[in-house]
Amino acid sequence: MTLVKEIELNATRGQVWNMVATGPGLAAWYAPTALDPQLGGYAASDFGNNTVAEGVVVTYEPGERIVFGSERIAMERGRRPEKYTDARLEFRILSTVDDRTASRGDEILDLIGNVAHALRGTQPEAREARAVAARPAAPRTILQVRQDGFPDEVQETYEEGWEVYLHTLSQYFLYFAGLPVRATASLALPPYDREAKFERITRALLNMSPDETHVGTRVSVTPAGRNEVLNGVIDICNDGGSCHVVGVRTDTALIRAAAGGDTCGAQLNRYEYISNPTALFDRREREVQVRSLRVESDDWQRWFDQVFA
Repeated sequence: MTLVKEIELNATRGQVWNMVATGPGLAAWYAPTALDPQLGGYAASDFGNNTVAEGVVVTYEPGERIVFGSERIAMERGRRPEKYTDARLEFRILSTVDDRTASRGDEILDLIGNVAHALRGTQPEAREARAVAARPAAPRTILQVRQDGFPDEVQETYEEGWEVYLHTLSQYFLYFAGLPVRATASLALPPYDREAKFERITRALLNMSPDETHVGTRVSVTPAGRNEVLNGVIDICNDGGSCHVVGVRTDTALIRAAAGGDTCGAQLNRYEYISNPTALFDRREREVQVRSLRVESDDWQRWFDQVFA
């Protein structure tokens, strides 16, 4: 299987490189990831429920290209890992605008962010205004993703899955650029077909059927069985093809729920962005955050399992 995707992003080359070649960057739009960013460095992405994709960095060209190879999938619930000895995942930065424009774009984005914060910019309208105002001056960078070596029968699912991840990356740069993330991933392999899985996910998360979801629809709902309110706007939805997905953007987070075929199961990704990361520079605070995130991740996995109980 060979898969190639490209996306134009509102970001500088350096910003895009940070999102594809560091653990915190990949966690902000892809999956919680541990990464040693150097040739031969270890990489592991956690997709939830003890399912981890592991590999090593086989190409490392700072600011240009990084390739992860010899990937294996450590499957959930104690199954033996599946090894793909020829698998490759490559991120390549194809082009960007000149440095002067990029620098000016960063200054404008920072200025708008400061103004939005001063005006208590957690309101949806302030977030929208920040994104719209940033677009004309923002630098543009093209990112290419290439994946090789996986079975041909899963190509369509991988194609559509990358569309979701890349959309999430574009939304990050538009609404949350520069903010660190608290990311959780949940995974389930229930004995239902794709449509039934997606129906359960959508109703549990948004209290509506897939037919009622449309991009741009504002939601204010309490996910089934949770003591919290989800306020935001549906920013992605698709109930066709081999991967059904619905996503919500709130003032502080991006949430994606997807249902694939038998081999892919159901996935829930939550990316919560920290608007005041100053405390993370304190070692004790970082340790507290790590522990609380682990508890939060386990809590969402239990909730996701209950959706399909």
